[in-house]
Amino acid sequence: MTTPALVPVPQTVLVPPPPPPIFDQKAADMVTKAVAAIVLEDPFYGYLLLRMDITQSHLISTACTNGKWIKYSPKFIKSLSISEVKGLLKHEVMHVAHMHHLRRQRREPDRWNRAGDYSINGILKEAGVSLPPDGCFNDAWKDFSAEHIYNLMPEGEGGGGGNIFVVWNFGGVEDAPGCDDPSTLEVLEQDVRQDVLQAINAAKIMGKMPLGLERLIESIRESRMPWRQILARFFRATAKGDYTWMRPHRRWLPHDIILPSLHSDALGPLVIAVDTSGSIAAQELEMFFGCINGILKQTKPECVHVIYCDAAVGNVQKFLPTEYPLGPKKFKPSGGGGTSFIPPFDYVKEHKLRPCAMLYLTDMMGTFPDKAAPYPVIWCATTDAVAPWGKTITVKD
Repeated sequence: MTTPALVPVPQTVLVPPPPPPIFDQKAADMVTKAVAAIVLEDPFYGYLLLRMDITQSHLISTACTNGKWIKYSPKFIKSLSISEVKGLLKHEVMHVAHMHHLRRQRREPDRWNRAGDYSINGILKEAGVSLPPDGCFNDAWKDFSAEHIYNLMPEGEGGGGGNIFVVWNFGGVEDAPGCDDPSTLEVLEQDVRQDVLQAINAAKIMGKMPLGLERLIESIRESRMPWRQILARFFRATAKGDYTWMRPHRRWLPHDIILPSLHSDALGPLVIAVDTSGSIAAQELEMFFGCINGILKQTKPECVHVIYCDAAVGNVQKFLPTEYPLGPKKFKPSGGGGTSFIPPFDYVKEHKLRPCAMLYLTDMMGTFPDKAAPYPVIWCATTDAVAPWGKTITVKD
């Protein structure tokens, strides 16, 4: 009788857990020193910085934030000077102030991170902030939004063209928890706006408002106003073209002081460009022109040129004051192809229209002119994207 072979019983090998990461006191001291200096020297950054947890992490190569915390690599921190650590922390604060942790949507994460870096590093550099080496810089992109820069960057590249040098991102940004839920996102955005306004007030009280934040401040303030109110305010300011004694300045009348007020009975020609690439729905057009009608009745522009454009100008209509209000049936949109925002500006130049302003209704997904127009432009966006120049307002109800 054959004895069966013995099957060895597998032995359980107990693998000890990895040791906890060693806390780097030197790096922590450098960060603490940098934070203290920022709070004393730059209260805008300091206010926002103190609202976030700052911790070490051996799992990242430089630093990153998601709006609630900032994590940093001790090894990277020790490779920097204190001035550069301060610049790194300000860089992360700027990601949050510009809501890069909330605005990525479905964009590729690394490319979005680099686009955000280009957007804020130019502002910091212009303000004289010392930043770590090997960052994302392009002087031509310093006033562009992250969304616009993302569209300009070649696929799979960290950037292209201009005065660029890229080796590695020295400060990243991650999505905030819950930002994929619309209701949560709205609350998170409102929290950031409130924090930024408080930071602005803190800086003003100390007389230490940092340079280069004018556009951010204006966008944060206007985000709290209904878009119709923003447009109305713009038209009122544009219409005040001359002084008149016929309408004394009401502010000074209670003091028995009669001063002239700025007033003009009419605006010059107004241009309204409409994106007809297929992304603007009929109800959005009706909503937009309903608002414009009310404004036109009050400001009385000399005339209105409506330019319909996708990748090229498809149709142009001219309306005179006697035709107001402009009902929906009066508009004859034409288009449905690709999107370029350049043709309407070319049309204005070629026909020497000299407008008092241009309003451009669009979803912001197209090619922008390289240079700003020599007249006021308001981008009336049906999305949350921001134009590289001009004023952007979101026209969503």
